[in-house]
Amino acid sequence: MFEVIKFRWFVSKVQAELKAQIDEEGYHDPEGRPIYSQGYVNRVCQIPENIELLKKLRDDPKFVNPKYDTQIFVCYVLASSLNSDQVSMYDKELAAVLLAQRLIKARSGNVIKNLFQAELREFESIALDFKDKNPELYQV
Repeated sequence: MFEVIKFRWFVSKVQAELKAQIDEEGYHDPEGRPIYSQGYVNRVCQIPENIELLKKLRDDPKFVNPKYDTQIFVCYVLASSLNSDQVSMYDKELAAVLLAQRLIKARSGNVIKNLFQAELREFESIALDFKDKNPELYQV
């Protein structure tokens, strides 16, 4: 029982990190309405495949620094969401934008860049694949 509570607390930290990013940027839907960040976070983080992913990540011994690991865990969730059949295209579009912003920020920070080089390359590859598969989203 205690493990379940600890895991839910862990997931809530990842969700809070993602929610803070959305709230900070003030994203809007195509009709110009502000995005309800908690709803988006729940739709993306609570799908079964992302819950399983977070379980694996939490138990992975290479993640030992909570300050930086939570930021990378959000990248994992966003990248996973881009390939998920359970996430709507609308939510994938926002996931791609959020992931791109996180990658730019991570590349500018030496600690994260040095700790997670392989992961950052993988996330960039996933984001580029999504862009290549959905070019209509990137036309100006």
